[in-house]
Amino acid sequence: MNRVKIGEIVPLNSGDVRGMELSGDYLKMSGLVVTAVHPDRIDISDNSIDFTYTVGDSQIKRSYSLETNGDGEITAFTNPDGTRTEVRRNG
Repeated sequence: MNRVKIGEIVPLNSGDVRGMELSGDYLKMSGLVVTAVHPDRIDISDNSIDFTYTVGDSQIKRSYSLETNGDGEITAFTNPDGTRTEVRRNG
């Protein structure tokens, strides 16, 4: 039987990221796919929120820098990858 490579699954062990990297033109999955890791600890200060996770045998920290207005309300935060997210309130 001829097999044509249309994608690949490779281990992803880059820095603090662990898992599997999937790539291809068409992916079909069945069964259970676990995609979330919950934090072990959350540290909050006036200007940041830090989430600490256990990944394998390592402790990994994700930090979000907070921007606030004069009333102390959070108006935006900077994600670990450097992108900025605006916080909007309804009402």
